[in-house]
Amino acid sequence: YQRRVRELCSCSIAIAMSVPPFKDLGKQAKDVFEENYSKDVTVELKNFGQEPTTTTVNLTAAGAYKGSLQQKHAVAGFTVDATFFSDNRFKLEVARAEVLKGLKAKLTEEYSVSKGDLKASPGLEYKTPQVNVAASVDVPVKFGDQTQIGSVKANVSGVYKYDTLFPGVNAVFSAGGLESFTGRVEWKPSPALTFNYFA
Repeated sequence: YQRRVRELCSCSIAIAMSVPPFKDLGKQAKDVFEENYSKDVTVELKNFGQEPTTTTVNLTAAGAYKGSLQQKHAVAGFTVDATFFSDNRFKLEVARAEVLKGLKAKLTEEYSVSKGDLKASPGLEYKTPQVNVAASVDVPVKFGDQTQIGSVKANVSGVYKYDTLFPGVNAVFSAGGLESFTGRVEWKPSPALTFNYFA
């Protein structure tokens, strides 16, 4: 009889994982246990309009109606992200990607019209396939009869990719020196799709 040789052909597809910022380490697991699963009704309309401008509308019915209107623009290499909130708040982020390879510069401003509070946060972000580093300075300003500048704080964070481990640290500095230091490690086993073929 003729003997057939059975050959094995296997292939696997691994999903490349980018390095997340420090604030996102452990976020998925944390959301499972701490997410507020309310019965509020939320309606969200995303990305209607033509590029380079996109608009997002979010409405939530939770006793009282809350909403936000977000618009994103791309102009001359800059991205402008503006969000208006129904409680008289306004958030603006202006960013420029690839100032140098992997380096992003941005300025974030949050302003409360009713309270007269402004927080300006210039910052830099540097990202490669192995690291994600960010640094920013928070400058709170109070407008009123007299303009007052509050406690200025600097935030520095970094995440390093080591195989499927993502160790990260975050440090907050104020005028008095180091205010807080936080470390975190997340393990992300690489998902893979394996296909076996026998002939």
